[in-house]
Amino acid sequence: MVIIFSSSRPREQLLTKGKVYTFRRGKLRKKLGSDWAAARRGGHKIADVIINPIIHVKPNHLEGALRPLVDYSGFDSVRDWLEEIYRINERLPEGWIYRVDTINRRSYAVMRPIVVLSGDAPGVVIEL
Repeated sequence: MVIIFSSSRPREQLLTKGKVYTFRRGKLRKKLGSDWAAARRGGHKIADVIINPIIHVKPNHLEGALRPLVDYSGFDSVRDWLEEIYRINERLPEGWIYRVDTINRRSYAVMRPIVVLSGDAPGVVIEL
């Protein structure tokens, strides 16, 4: 099952840096691990990727969960990222943050966990 990057900023982050954090509304994806990415539905493959779930987020904790990951999102600020989530979904929904890595950019290694010390999501462990 393909992962779509219709927004250009996270797509460019993935293709140039080899890693992007992305928010997807709804339940946990059925297909995790090895997959492929496209720029649009029905589009051609832009990269082979590894998809890892990072954290389940409710709307009232979304800003706090995005904050430590914004540097790897393709967006300039949490506000820009939230605006894009709202534009795509027409609201701020419940969902999952995933880490997506390109497979051929570098060898895939175990990620080091960090602890988020945010008021919105205290004690949440996120892997960078």
